[in-house]
Amino acid sequence: MNTFASFKTSQYRILWVFNLLSYISWYGQVTAYGWIVAEITSSSFYVSLVGFFGMFPMFVLGIVAGYLADIWNRQKILLFTQITCLIGVSLMLIVVSLDLLEFWHCYIAALIMGIGYSVEMPSRRSMVHDILHETGSTNGFALDSVAMSSSASIGPMMAGAIIGISTFYGNHLVFIVLIILHLCACGLMLNLRVEPRKQSDKQVDRSINIIEGIKYVSSNQLILSVILITFIMNLFLFSYSNLIPIIAKQVLFLGPTKMGTLQGMFGVGALAGALLVASIPKITRHGLIFIGGCFVTFLALLGLGISESYYFSLVALAVLGVGAAGFGTMQAAIVVLVADIDYRGKVLGVVSLAIGTGPFGAIIIGISATFFNPSLALIINSVIGLTSLTLLIFVVPSLLKITPLNSDKVVK
Repeated sequence: MNTFASFKTSQYRILWVFNLLSYISWYGQVTAYGWIVAEITSSSFYVSLVGFFGMFPMFVLGIVAGYLADIWNRQKILLFTQITCLIGVSLMLIVVSLDLLEFWHCYIAALIMGIGYSVEMPSRRSMVHDILHETGSTNGFALDSVAMSSSASIGPMMAGAIIGISTFYGNHLVFIVLIILHLCACGLMLNLRVEPRKQSDKQVDRSINIIEGIKYVSSNQLILSVILITFIMNLFLFSYSNLIPIIAKQVLFLGPTKMGTLQGMFGVGALAGALLVASIPKITRHGLIFIGGCFVTFLALLGLGISESYYFSLVALAVLGVGAAGFGTMQAAIVVLVADIDYRGKVLGVVSLAIGTGPFGAIIIGISATFFNPSLALIINSVIGLTSLTLLIFVVPSLLKITPLNSDKVVK
């Protein structure tokens, strides 16, 4: 299937736009909360806590969310998560409008946001396969990465620009825009129509057995390597974004608008990378793109750490985004295409657990930036990441080979 032919499926178009709006809101909220905390406290550690509270629910709820995606109506789950996020943003609008804002309010809002997105992820990714099935799933995930990449650019730039004009209109304006995004996403999900998914006769136990999912992952070397790399990336790579407000203020001496542009350059690069992956007619070595993208991201992080130039930092973040697109697209594709149908949601739940190490990465980089400086903290993380990936390639060489696909023959 040609990648962009996926848009011929009307229900996939609805899901894609839903994902786009959801991602924009996520990145917009993270940027807004980070800048507000940086303005109030000027502390690297306090700013990094925004990432901690935003990602901690993924660590706690990730596997549970995977099981819910296997046994519950995924459309209702996605609608519920949007309503949850809508509540968090609405509370922030009330607090800001009443001039009662304290920096710790951002942590509560980030926590609510994190709960919503941690429950959403396995269902959202599984629905791509529900709509496009195995023949179109890889390209569907590539297009999903296009949505995520676009939003990673639009969300921060939008939030930074709106905060930049807050002198005239007030900080509440950014939250009004975020509320509108969530309302639109809810409307799209209500209009989505997906055929009931098929289940094999083996899927009779609906209990939430965390150990079962972990055992399945540990029995498959390729999936296990994806989980380990996801752990490395979220612990040492993606935590960089928590320091962007501080780097913008204290290293590059920028205001909120340029800070938003700096944060958004990751999305520009990720969009280019996602389009590049999506344009590949037939992908057989998913792991090669996956691990190659990871190496690119950590090399770009090293460049960001040594940079004292706004424009060089823009380039570094764009390159980082290109690498992250290869990682993000193939992460979901490998899991869904390799895992047995009865375990897809469960395995994606374990992926969510690995992604959930992000808050600990935020704490690590926040402490490192406090004891050293933000730039050196990025350099340290890049060296750890590159070393870890190199060792993993030697341990799991199958990452570079042709991906073995699961044919779903158990489905009737």
